[in-house]
Amino acid sequence: MIAGLEGITGVARVYTRSELDAMDTPQNLGDLVVDCAEGYAFSTSVAEHGAKAQQQIFMVFNGPTIKQGELYETECRSVDCVANILAVHGVPAEDTVDGAVLNGIYK
Repeated sequence: MIAGLEGITGVARVYTRSELDAMDTPQNLGDLVVDCAEGYAFSTSVAEHGAKAQQQIFMVFNGPTIKQGELYETECRSVDCVANILAVHGVPAEDTVDGAVLNGIYK
């Protein structure tokens, strides 16, 4: 998962919990922190997941657990990315994950 996240354009680094612990970050920050590359940002707003236009995103999923040719027309939000990356890999999301699993796309 870390390699996949680090391969995304605009991602500079993914910090693991052990690296975060070494930097004395609070536990509620999470187990992974994605750091943007210079010139990139997750949001232009403060203390939010972005403005409404930034929250609605286009997502494409492909793989053996995904329904082929399925068009999921329910709103997808940027916060749904983490929940669905975990779901694709069979990892249950912690209660601290804000996003929703888009159950309609899975076999």
